[in-house]
Amino acid sequence: MPNTLFNQALETLLAFSLVKRLADQRLLSIHRLVQAVQRERMEPREQRQWAERVMRAVNLVFPHDPQEVDTWPACQRYLEQVQASDTLIGQHQLLLPEAADVLDRAGLYLHERGLYRLAESLLLRALSLCEQLLGEAHPDVASSLHGLATLYWEQGKYAEAEPLLLRALSIWEAQPGPEHPLVPLTLHNLASLYWRQGKYAEAEPLFRRALRIWEEHMGPEFHHVAFPLLGLAGIAGAAGNYEEAERLARQALRIWEEQLGPEHPSVAYGLWGLALISAQQGRASQAEALFARALALREQHLGELHVRTAQVLHDFAGFLHGQGRPREAALLYQRALTTRERLLGPENPLTLDTRTLLQAVLAESGQTQEVADVESPHKQEGMAAAKNGISEE
Repeated sequence: MPNTLFNQALETLLAFSLVKRLADQRLLSIHRLVQAVQRERMEPREQRQWAERVMRAVNLVFPHDPQEVDTWPACQRYLEQVQASDTLIGQHQLLLPEAADVLDRAGLYLHERGLYRLAESLLLRALSLCEQLLGEAHPDVASSLHGLATLYWEQGKYAEAEPLLLRALSIWEAQPGPEHPLVPLTLHNLASLYWRQGKYAEAEPLFRRALRIWEEHMGPEFHHVAFPLLGLAGIAGAAGNYEEAERLARQALRIWEEQLGPEHPSVAYGLWGLALISAQQGRASQAEALFARALALREQHLGELHVRTAQVLHDFAGFLHGQGRPREAALLYQRALTTRERLLGPENPLTLDTRTLLQAVLAESGQTQEVADVESPHKQEGMAAAKNGISEE
């Protein structure tokens, strides 16, 4: 009988379009007006109770590893619910561990998709909730600090990222301890930040310490080991030790390909790093093939309009320019610039770097900005797929 009454009520609601059936997902979507009426009929205490239930439910269904590409469809499916829950957190001052947890995971997902403004908003709120709940020195606070720092780091906001990474590292070294597997992740990202700024003397010992901890605790073939190996390869290459640089880069690439598969997104890091070293050695055909494969992987997994895709485009363009191919270089610089302007803003240091190099190539080859815009075969496709189904606007 209860099922019959429910079905009858459901049919009536469906007839008036007050409820929408999502058959393929086995879900019901309730019209916003119906939701509003139901809320207005509740006392404030009851509204808060339901807000807490909603928050806990969303926390349960939102994927727990949002940085893995395989979870992205589910993350996208529940993103709207997370954003609605974020509104409830503010309205009802929900100081709940589940609230901090789901906002943090959703922020990490948005970061992976290149939606930095949305990601920052959720990560900042998650950090604030975590600090209020657990205190400023709790390991979970370090996780939130680390997530926010890597968001800034990827945007070239090194001054904002560094103190957050240092604070996270200090917390994790205090507890659970300096040899815990959580520590090398922060060590590596702090080292990468210094490496990006050319501070190789500061970066190298951090890369080596991260490498040692991961190898001792997780084994020399653990896929995270490849990250500090690639960092050390970059430092060796900058010092002109190309043989050692190539050895380390090839070792990193092999670990990623063997442990994660040749088409995994992380493999693009190894291909990109080895491409840079091959270019430094003057191995043009090898470098070009590696750049092309790294770019294909980034476009496949992240889309054309993503900061990590733009990174490969920028470096690939620099390589082509060095090979005396300014027209091809201009096309890639233009694609990288389009992405960086849209996602990072026109005054971001990474954007300014790409724009300066593009203008130099155009001036050298007698092209104009308009020529590069029109001739780029990927620009319109990239704009059409701008957010891979997500909008920040």
